[in-house]
Amino acid sequence: MATGEIEAEIEVDCGVADLCGLEEGQFVAACDDGTVRVIHSGGVLPLPSCHDDMTITVAVSPERKMVASGGADGVILCWDLHEPANDPYRQEGHKDGVTAVDWSGNILLSSSKDGRICVWDARNKPWQPVARVKVGSMALTAAFCRNGERILVGTENLEIHGHDLRGQAMTPMWREKVKAPVRKIRPCPHNSNICAISMDLPAVHILQVDNGDEFDKPILGHTDFIRGLSWDPQYAGKLLTGSWDKTVKEWFIKI
Repeated sequence: MATGEIEAEIEVDCGVADLCGLEEGQFVAACDDGTVRVIHSGGVLPLPSCHDDMTITVAVSPERKMVASGGADGVILCWDLHEPANDPYRQEGHKDGVTAVDWSGNILLSSSKDGRICVWDARNKPWQPVARVKVGSMALTAAFCRNGERILVGTENLEIHGHDLRGQAMTPMWREKVKAPVRKIRPCPHNSNICAISMDLPAVHILQVDNGDEFDKPILGHTDFIRGLSWDPQYAGKLLTGSWDKTVKEWFIKI
């Protein structure tokens, strides 16, 4: 059963479009002013350089070495956290805004308003595309699940899809209608059977990965759309949410 209790709140001077846990007490935020910021209880540190338009999405690599972001400018930026003062690597390839980025090892997944899902080999520069898939409508978000074997996609036509990636093609598993456009999908690192999703609603929904069914009732607390969504990698059940109401909330979810 999923129940949410707020544990902390941090004010920031911009709208938060996305969140990703970095280290204990730290997370990375994609901001609507085009920046990417490291936020912790002691303050806020913007990373060098920024997108030409708002930053939509951000993801930290599993070994906590790289931070990738996607912007409304259609560009992916990637910072090496071992050298955080350096400008980021810049990857182009989408024809419209990048709506989601996600890591599986050294492989980066990106989705875009151009309707394409791209999988990039980020081990060497320039990055090489491993796969490109057209999903049939605007891809608003996407995420790896089950160690990169599956992918969940949210589309503009108020649907969320589950796909199997273990073969040569992206095989559909299930498709569910939702009440609003899905903006973020975050698989739970401590329970591979569930994921958190945010839509154009001030609520978070917890879904089952295998069939798209609701895990429990929605989690409420924000006053505007939730754009930032991240599970804490260290603490099972801890979920961070960032909203256009200019607050970041920390929840404990019974998973």
